[in-house]
Amino acid sequence: MDQAVIVVPTHYNDGVELDVQFFDQIVIPDFTVRYYQRVEHSQTGSDRLHFPATSIDKVIDATGKEYRPGVDVIMDSGGRLKWIGNRPGYDLSINKGVIYSVNYYCKPVFTVIGLPHQLRASQTLENGKAIQARFPQQVIVRKDFVPFDSSDKSGPPDAAEPRDGQV
Repeated sequence: MDQAVIVVPTHYNDGVELDVQFFDQIVIPDFTVRYYQRVEHSQTGSDRLHFPATSIDKVIDATGKEYRPGVDVIMDSGGRLKWIGNRPGYDLSINKGVIYSVNYYCKPVFTVIGLPHQLRASQTLENGKAIQARFPQQVIVRKDFVPFDSSDKSGPPDAAEPRDGQV
């Protein structure tokens, strides 16, 4: 089921407190993984993917027609597909686009699905005063579990963008 248990520190490197909750998404910035998805083509010329793409591997539509990355389709700055050449069709009578498959690379995304120890804390003495200290959180994450609104074809991501920087 692609689950993992990770320990999340209490603070970012710059000292800002970090609190992880259910459905938070953790993006691994140092790696990419290959991902497959079926997409309904939009009239806008820009199609949103489940995850922002870092590169496109292969695109083929329901009729078997292949589209060339860099010639027919590129990525925009948000990791969406932008059609610049040949593109899948759109049927205005039924208001539906042609379904196509895309293989692409993206940064791995894990979604928090469990918090076995939501609050881990201790009281310590510092200079004779009692101070409460939070310990790192243990979280259960699942890869490729996406709270995704399929009707949002090209809008902004459903979740806020993560802070820039590593923990």
